[in-house]
Amino acid sequence: MPTPLLVNGTTDELYSAIRRMLDTSFTARNTPFLANGHTPRSDDSPLPESLDALPVHALVPVGPAEEEAARRLIHSDFYDHLPPDTALLMRTSGSSSGVGKTVMISRTALMASAAATHAVLGGPGNWVCALPTHHIAGFQTVFRAALAGTRAIHAGRGTPEELASAAEELAGEPTYLSLVPTQLRRLLDSPQPHQARSFSAILLGGAAAAPELLHRAYDAGLTIVTTYGMTETCGGCVYNGVPIGNTRLTLGTGGQITISGDVVATGYLAPSPSTPSTAPGGSISSNEASSQVSSHQQVASHPRPALEPFGGSFTTQDSGRWSNGKLQILGRLDSAITTGGLTVIPGIIERELENMGAGECVVVGIPDDQWGEIVVALTTHPLNNPAAQLRERFEAGYVPKLVVSAQDLGLASLPYLESGKVDRVTAARLIREKL
Repeated sequence: MPTPLLVNGTTDELYSAIRRMLDTSFTARNTPFLANGHTPRSDDSPLPESLDALPVHALVPVGPAEEEAARRLIHSDFYDHLPPDTALLMRTSGSSSGVGKTVMISRTALMASAAATHAVLGGPGNWVCALPTHHIAGFQTVFRAALAGTRAIHAGRGTPEELASAAEELAGEPTYLSLVPTQLRRLLDSPQPHQARSFSAILLGGAAAAPELLHRAYDAGLTIVTTYGMTETCGGCVYNGVPIGNTRLTLGTGGQITISGDVVATGYLAPSPSTPSTAPGGSISSNEASSQVSSHQQVASHPRPALEPFGGSFTTQDSGRWSNGKLQILGRLDSAITTGGLTVIPGIIERELENMGAGECVVVGIPDDQWGEIVVALTTHPLNNPAAQLRERFEAGYVPKLVVSAQDLGLASLPYLESGKVDRVTAARLIREKL
């Protein structure tokens, strides 16, 4: 069987690994490639003289503190049972629950996603990598470039200075960039936003973008493409409210979104039938959420984890609606707050607060003996009497009992996950500690 290989997780190394994965026949047993700077061999035998000679079948991007779990993951024998087209094992961010899950993604799905993206954008181009590559959005920036044979440029954490340097290096060439709203806001607040005009398109995803932020970007002359998707759909599969490729959307009860098409991943690697886990689109226990357990750690602890196939269709925990023929995301159903018999979707309140000048914000539920939960909002910018303004739009029960700014909690900003999404679990904990 081909030897598993771990190498340094730079953009260039990942690019090379993807190229090798694409060139490797999938008739052999899946063999993982972990990008974190070590070889996962169980013995101390030396590596071959040329690492490039080793075939690569499945990529397993590794995040901080995941190395040991990833080692156990690739040494377990469940690779014998993976679907043969598996090309990527990617963990989700766990932004709502605090616990990520490991997703099996096929080479077919990855290639369909990349082709659909380039078709919408007008053709392949260079990609600037400014997001962590152990999350799907960052990984896809490198994958699209590797598939097309174009350049993938590392831009660190995507600071305005790093983005300006990348824009200068690739000036005059078709070049794309993926950002989360926090990075875009920092870019617009810096002296460098005009340099970002050279990007052919900036994909913006990972979280809802406030209308105020989008207007600022358009006014600065930036070409913004809002995206919606998740690890389970190879990242963004809806651009500017319209499905890409052969992606199909259906809305169920409460606007729950189901996604079908070639971009849908194969399924989850579940820890085991006896271990608490989520079915596709399901929720997770509060005890498990509080543990902040790595999905690779969960799977690695079970030599033969169960497979939870999606069957070509993934039911999300997002609520949406159609508006003028485009999908509008209302919020996460699994972050809904139950207060006094009412169900509050945080995303709806968050968008209204952002329109009022709150900057980035997050609405969470805090346990309460009388109401079950109370609605609390954490904002970037302080607001003057926001409750009165919100009552003009919503019934009293939907209005946050408390609106606090990051400054009120002694924070420089909202808490974020590595993926760039707001960390709802940490935000709720910080607010509870201050109440």
